[in-house]
Amino acid sequence: MYQVSAFGSAYSLLGKDCAGLCVDTPHELGSMRGDHPYLDEPWNLCAEGSEWSCVELYWVSALDSEYEAFGDVCGGRCDTEPVSGAFTYGDSAFFDDLWDQCEVGNLLRCEDLTWGAYGTEYAGFGWEQISAAT
Repeated sequence: MYQVSAFGSAYSLLGKDCAGLCVDTPHELGSMRGDHPYLDEPWNLCAEGSEWSCVELYWVSALDSEYEAFGDVCGGRCDTEPVSGAFTYGDSAFFDDLWDQCEVGNLLRCEDLTWGAYGTEYAGFGWEQISAAT
């Protein structure tokens, strides 16, 4: 799954750590920057401005880790918590952009929205768009 999925997609993340079943998952190997190269990669991309890498870092890192905190504040570019504080359109410029792309038929962005904002109205909208298209 990891090798055939788009980089940073929910499927590549699921495949990369064997859905949490691999012995050496990022959750077991570190909470501080430098503890695990798998989490250092999205950290670096997040620091360079990749919003999706910030979201990836937030969701795949251990709870209350330095990795999670860095991803949650967009690598220091956000004053608020855009990932954990985002629920519906208008809460996050990043998720709003995915919503807009999804709304005009970009199903890959709908998928990103569905999995990247799981449990929010953003995710519900993405799922509705995917369901309507299939």
